[in-house]
Amino acid sequence: MTLLLVECAVFVASLVGGLTGFGFALILTPNLMLLLSPKTAIPIAVLLSMLLTIVLFYEVHSIAKPKEISQLIVSGIIGTILGSLLLVCIYVPLLKLLIGVIIVPFALAQLLDYKIKIDSKVFQIPVGLLSGFLGGATSMSGPPVVLFFQNMGYDKRVFRANLVSYFLILYPFSLPTYWFSGLITADVIYSTAFTAPAMIIGTLLGSRLVHRVNERIFRTITLIIVIVSGLFSIVTSLSLF
Repeated sequence: MTLLLVECAVFVASLVGGLTGFGFALILTPNLMLLLSPKTAIPIAVLLSMLLTIVLFYEVHSIAKPKEISQLIVSGIIGTILGSLLLVCIYVPLLKLLIGVIIVPFALAQLLDYKIKIDSKVFQIPVGLLSGFLGGATSMSGPPVVLFFQNMGYDKRVFRANLVSYFLILYPFSLPTYWFSGLITADVIYSTAFTAPAMIIGTLLGSRLVHRVNERIFRTITLIIVIVSGLFSIVTSLSLF
């Protein structure tokens, strides 16, 4: 029964991930934590996220502009390694609470069209470090980068393509730490393999929908996902204290 619920959560999350290029781990990880321990849920979410980005990259690689976000990628890699190392000993409820408290007000500000002019080159480094750290420790690396790209005003095609490229490069850097820390267990591998078909089907369906969603609706969907995930993160973290 638990695996069936996990598979349903994976399908819904991958549908959103296929549509927006992010949101998969944001939706999946908090739900998996209701069914599994954090140290099982997070590696599963990362492994499935890697598969999702591989599927999506085939579609968007010609649109992506990785050179524009090179500093973001490098700092994200450093943050991912640090976050992965801390997952073994970090107090997950506190981290989840901090994630929610940080991302909800920023996403609300973006949803209300409140923007702050920032230097994209200067802010790539702190945004990448924060995103990578959150990704390594919780698998939820999306919010800082999504808000950063929203502020930069990317159109939905470049927005989605750059996100997929960023995640594709980052996710593998958390795996060695997970492996040597004993977090990649037989159960994690089995659960990932069992739910992979649902993830692929959901991703492909989401990719088909992206061409039918206009720019403003796309932007609203991405920000609502961040807000809901942030609120859910706060609620679930409080229940774990």
